[in-house]
Amino acid sequence: MAKSDISHCTGPRQARLFGLDVVRATAVLLVFGSHFAGMSRHWFGLTAAKSLDRAGTVGVSLFFVLSGYLIGGILIDLAGRKPAFAVWQRFMARRWLRTLPLYFVWLFLSAAVWEILFWPPGGSAMLQHLIRFGSFTQNLLSPPADGFFGVSWSLSVEEWFYLIFSACALGIAPLAGRRIALLVPLAGFLILPAAARALWLGADVNAHAAIFWPDGIAFGVGTAMLLQGRSLSRPLATGLARVGIIISVRVWSGSFVDLPVLPPAVIRYMSHDILAIGFCLLIPGALRLPRPAWHVGWLVEKLSVVSYSLYIVHLTILELVDYLFHSSDAPTKIALSLGLIALATITLHFGIERPFMARRPAEPAPGALAVTNA
Repeated sequence: MAKSDISHCTGPRQARLFGLDVVRATAVLLVFGSHFAGMSRHWFGLTAAKSLDRAGTVGVSLFFVLSGYLIGGILIDLAGRKPAFAVWQRFMARRWLRTLPLYFVWLFLSAAVWEILFWPPGGSAMLQHLIRFGSFTQNLLSPPADGFFGVSWSLSVEEWFYLIFSACALGIAPLAGRRIALLVPLAGFLILPAAARALWLGADVNAHAAIFWPDGIAFGVGTAMLLQGRSLSRPLATGLARVGIIISVRVWSGSFVDLPVLPPAVIRYMSHDILAIGFCLLIPGALRLPRPAWHVGWLVEKLSVVSYSLYIVHLTILELVDYLFHSSDAPTKIALSLGLIALATITLHFGIERPFMARRPAEPAPGALAVTNA
């Protein structure tokens, strides 16, 4: 059996797909690289590069598609079992123990440091931040105004998607079957964000408002549904990946509101979807990607494993170094930032993320292979 086929075979085995590690590692490097390059340019007094600025948004879009694909595979399996409420509870418990402990630890630390550095002791900003960001309401209709915990906007998009989509899918499944149960919320999450971007007159459709972004995750779920039970040939998977790369690079190198393939009015509201479709086309090729020499494969896998911790901590540390060491020279600030980011990433991954993941309740024995990249 080819390694690329293992995500669709039967049996209780688990496997980690190298290609999906490549996708996740690429996404976090795009986000980290965008923020790090932007701050470094500021420290060296260089002008901004738009392509690097857009890399962060491209990376988050790639994260969304991958998350949708992985979560979609799990929900396809669960929805086919006529699930009860307890199945949905177990699903959400696993998702929350994967994402929330680290998020809340860093949220509290960030809010405390922000309070000490920017507001008088006893002020209300810390409480406001904890309430808004702790309830994931910081960017439902508009992006946060004060720049606090900037990367958290994408976590808000994902958490609301997980909650609403899974509740709809697993709630409908006992009544209408798996296909209808998944198609109904999928249609809603594909249509409503695009409609919001089209109807929200004067809105910046690239702003970090949660209402504009969940269709990227929905495209990932749709990809999981299309690939479920299928194994594409290597030539076909490679061809789709090439088309996906062309689409993704074209949107990245142009502008999210200036892609000359379609009329500007259409591009303004559909560019997120065009980019997501490009990334979806990469998934079959990623599933067939062979693992390279051990040292390269090991490095990619480890970066993928710590990607969530790295994503959570890096921007806050860059901003703190910029604020606290503003009079230091640029090389010193770069070295200090990289060291602190590496230390915080490793500490929080092994001290918070992994222990809580080990406490997650077990999923029911899967009918298809469980992929441990989820």
